[in-house]
Amino acid sequence: MSAQKITRREFINQTVSTSLGAALLGQHLFAKEASKKWFQKPATVVKVTHSQALAEDGTTNTTIVQQMIEKALCEFTQAKDGRDAWNHFVEPKDTIGIKINTLGLRHVAGTKYTLHFHAVTSAITEGLKKIAVKPSNMLIWDMRERHLQEAGFSPNTEASSAEIRCLSAQENDFDEKAYELGGRTTYVTKILTQDTSALISVPLAKTHRMSGVTGALKFHYGTINNPRDFHADNCCNPGIAEVNTLPPIREKTRVIIMDALYTVIEGGPTWNLPNLRRTNSILVATDPVALDCILLEMIEGFRKAENLEPITPVAKHIKLAADLGLGEYDRAKINLVEIKLG
Repeated sequence: MSAQKITRREFINQTVSTSLGAALLGQHLFAKEASKKWFQKPATVVKVTHSQALAEDGTTNTTIVQQMIEKALCEFTQAKDGRDAWNHFVEPKDTIGIKINTLGLRHVAGTKYTLHFHAVTSAITEGLKKIAVKPSNMLIWDMRERHLQEAGFSPNTEASSAEIRCLSAQENDFDEKAYELGGRTTYVTKILTQDTSALISVPLAKTHRMSGVTGALKFHYGTINNPRDFHADNCCNPGIAEVNTLPPIREKTRVIIMDALYTVIEGGPTWNLPNLRRTNSILVATDPVALDCILLEMIEGFRKAENLEPITPVAKHIKLAADLGLGEYDRAKINLVEIKLG
């Protein structure tokens, strides 16, 4: 197989030319190949918080989470209601992949501390139903079947027309198209390249021992076949930034809904109860760089208050992603809209 080579210089040149010289970095997030220019709001993050979303024992209030996601989407799009908001991103004929992040749950598997995964995905699928997306046109997925099961999901490759599918990338193979990133070859899951026309990304809020944070960008190590090959130099040589230039990711991502109901402030990507903080928040963006900047700011706030070392010097990939035109890094240019519902 021949590999498609994407260097940083080539990618920057390509995105600049296809956007006719647009000044805002985040405007390059969706590629020119897309048949329709979906709603984008570069350098903007909406954060909705409700103090009652989570109980101390991990129980999740599904109704409140639904309200939070709908409010965040409406504020982000200035839509009149949830249905109008979802229409900004997808349409009924789409086959929609909902990518989640279930890595590192072994210490909380089978407990109430995984219920938030289901509250968030349920809120998304119920919202999609409002615009007449069929359950058979939705699928929830992540890298490994074992990790999905630890979060309480049951992979079902043969779901009926009335069911939402649940798939794992490793068990469903990778596309034959090869991409060369900085001398390393990688393949993208067929779930993204062949099984879905639109992607809703649902990353978490947590630290990572090598990249500082796992947010909207690091999240896509669950989209390729060989994430271990991209961990050198704090996941930067090559690493997270380059992976996020891959065309299937750029072209199909419609919106990012960050599940920050919990934040893992230390020891990530593993979930340990002493390192979990109930943050009761949902963040929405189409700019993954801006979103990760806000995530890093949130985590650093916790760490400073608890006398932990800063992780910003480790999270070098966020600036590198901005350099590739994937979003806004300058905090002064990022518009954070914060809403408290309760």
